[in-house]
Amino acid sequence: MVMKLGFVNTVKICDIKNAFKISIHNGLLVSFSSYICFLSLAFAAIQPLTLIYLRNGLNFGDNTVQIISSTALGGSICGFFFYKRMVYRFGIKNLQIAIHFAYILIPLGLFFCSDGIPYLSVMIGVLLFAGNFAFACFVCTFSQESLALARPGNITMANAFSQTYQMIGTASGRTAASLLLGNGVLTSSWKIWNIPISNFQTIYLVSSGFAFFCLILILCIPSVVPKREDYYCP
Repeated sequence: MVMKLGFVNTVKICDIKNAFKISIHNGLLVSFSSYICFLSLAFAAIQPLTLIYLRNGLNFGDNTVQIISSTALGGSICGFFFYKRMVYRFGIKNLQIAIHFAYILIPLGLFFCSDGIPYLSVMIGVLLFAGNFAFACFVCTFSQESLALARPGNITMANAFSQTYQMIGTASGRTAASLLLGNGVLTSSWKIWNIPISNFQTIYLVSSGFAFFCLILILCIPSVVPKREDYYCP
């Protein structure tokens, strides 16, 4: 009985290794996962950073922070709810390109959200709603593409492989933002044309710039350049 269980475990380990090798040699899957990793790195810290910025940077009250946080959550719900209709209406290719530009413009918009701007809380709420809406669509397109890129019979490993890249990007982005703020690497305040800019706004600008830089990787999206017509079916 022990020998039988050992044999089964060995077979499972071999199956995992073979499935991983198939994913590694799937060029489109690897390049798309790399794109997802870098784009997640650029945007992952935006929502948690904004909630901290509202409380510690702009000194908003707890009620205002909670309302804005709930508004952001509503963006996620709407994104998941309307995703299917948006894919049918605009196509997955156009939707993915729009999400990428949203990842550039939303942090850039938050960069300009400084103290003294009229209706600041409303503006930030709208931007976070849009950000979470884009993130929900991003997760859906990411899952759809991962399944479409999987080799026949290797869907589970392909999905786990691409999700690992996404988690690496998310963890790296949030860790980098935490280290920049916590260790005082960034100047607490600097000026552009006599307009004071906080360290929170600096991270928004860096995130927007990095997402803009990631445009060079947009050709890694298989729906933009579908090279493998044999099994790729988004």
